[in-house]
Amino acid sequence: GNVRLHQAGTDATCTSMYFDRAAGFAVCSGEEGWAVLRRDKDVVEGKRIEFDLRNSVVKVRGGARVRVQFDDRSARKTQAVSAAPENFE
Repeated sequence: GNVRLHQAGTDATCTSMYFDRAAGFAVCSGEEGWAVLRRDKDVVEGKRIEFDLRNSVVKVRGGARVRVQFDDRSARKTQAVSAAPENFE
């Protein structure tokens, strides 16, 4: 099934989610596709997104794709970043 998580302007969509409140850890998996994390116009995709909620760290594993929008004084630009390693921090 589809899982959606929304918190403070951040949206995550995935096939399944594991959440350990005591450990402050969550995993969003996309076994049948991509797990997707969006904040404003920034997008991170991968087979698995790990959230370290205590330290505000996100790790993407499994063919990570990242699209980050940078603000420029003269114009707005979008830059696509290809992350070859399976771990993107």
